[in-house]
Amino acid sequence: MKFWTLVLASAITAILGCAVGGTRVTDTNNSLHTNHYEWVVPPERGWNLRQLREPAPSLVLTDNLQLGPNKIEFRIRVAENGIVAEALRRQSAKFIADDFRRYNRNVMVEEGVKTGQYTLSEVETGEIEVGGKTFWTMEYRINQQGLLNHATMFLYFPKPSNNEHFLVILYSEAGPSNTVWTSKHKDDLMRILESVKAR
Repeated sequence: MKFWTLVLASAITAILGCAVGGTRVTDTNNSLHTNHYEWVVPPERGWNLRQLREPAPSLVLTDNLQLGPNKIEFRIRVAENGIVAEALRRQSAKFIADDFRRYNRNVMVEEGVKTGQYTLSEVETGEIEVGGKTFWTMEYRINQQGLLNHATMFLYFPKPSNNEHFLVILYSEAGPSNTVWTSKHKDDLMRILESVKAR
């Protein structure tokens, strides 16, 4: 039985080879929100904002960096995920985070690795504290026909337990595997995580 919207797995295809588009993020449109969460994007840093409706409503920030003949795409995808099963709502944030991360790893293996679409690195899970908040993390790399995607997922729960929803933030850097990587937007990501709060 599937308990989760495929926020992560369905985002992979979008990350691999999608063009930048949308509205430039400035100091007049950098406060964003979902139904239950809000956050602030550092303005005038090259981010473009788009709203996606499928497969789940989400906000996507993208930026491109040209490095010689190669291009790196930076992407932050943010979506709110409801906890459908009543039994799961009573569980701790860690339990739900573990279940969600395990589910999404299994989807990547079943629908991507086993079908030969891409290879997947060892998936690393953990947690970090940013701005006094705990984010449950999942870090991995996907290689698809010479295109490498470094990604980290961050899960934020407003309460230690009895949550009805949580926020999913997926940060990725994608480009040719022979690219010299740069972390141009890691500081922006940390500022976004620090600003996240429940509405």
